[in-house]
Amino acid sequence: MGDGLIGTGWHPAEVNGRRRTRWIGPGPTATLDLRIERRRPLALRLRVGNHLRSSQVDGLRITADGAACSVDHWVLPPFDHFFETTIPENPDAGPLLRLAIDCGETAAPPDAADARSLGVEVAEIELAPVERFTPQSLAGLARVRDDLATLAGSPDGDRRMQHLLDSLATGGRA
Repeated sequence: MGDGLIGTGWHPAEVNGRRRTRWIGPGPTATLDLRIERRRPLALRLRVGNHLRSSQVDGLRITADGAACSVDHWVLPPFDHFFETTIPENPDAGPLLRLAIDCGETAAPPDAADARSLGVEVAEIELAPVERFTPQSLAGLARVRDDLATLAGSPDGDRRMQHLLDSLATGGRA
């Protein structure tokens, strides 16, 4: 989500915790142009870290080259929303895949000093051939989600959660 992002409808990158993110805005739709071979089906996972209204994540839509994608939406409490879809193969498509992410509406942030109009905050986008992609159900994320929720609710949950986050290896993602 850094400076090399090619597309429209994004606010400048910012750092939220340990990750670079971008808010959609000022309009509700952002695009991303990716140079990628389309000879095989592709799997896409979008991670939304923050939003201002539940309708922004509940109604989020993704299109690939103008075609609507069927989206599976799941949540990793307390904040992260994930959206997964499969983009069909299209060997006749041009060299660019244009993704559009539409959250339906933007809103003013609660901080009156921030004059931006914000959609959702995109923290991560993963795109890979379907055969190299692990859907959340296979990745065991439901179990991890439950463990993290239990940890966060414990008396020393903040300290233990930070220790867990510090121990994770950092990786490079869009």
